[in-house]
Amino acid sequence: MKGLLVSVHVLVVLMMPILMIGLVNRTKSLWAGRKGPGLVQFAWDLRRLLRKQPVYSTAITPLFRAGAWVVLASSLLAALIAPILVTWPRSSSVTTSFSLPTRSGWRASF
Repeated sequence: MKGLLVSVHVLVVLMMPILMIGLVNRTKSLWAGRKGPGLVQFAWDLRRLLRKQPVYSTAITPLFRAGAWVVLASSLLAALIAPILVTWPRSSSVTTSFSLPTRSGWRASF
């Protein structure tokens, strides 16, 4: 069950940005009075762009080439750490604890 949730989580993390960009583009087009692109048009554009060979200047450093990979890796790591699909404990007493700042210090609230 946990493996299925992890697989669905990864699928949501990879597909949601593409669908959200499609939804935003479609909504902007509809508000402008046009039909607009399909929801997955950005996915086709991204697929086409990923097939192209990168063009680098001879004056760039390896740090410049690694920059895009560092941003991609850190974004995926952050997305995989944040839970989207959660399995709640079976007990009925689920509580969340957080603290609020006050003038005299931090106060725990439930």
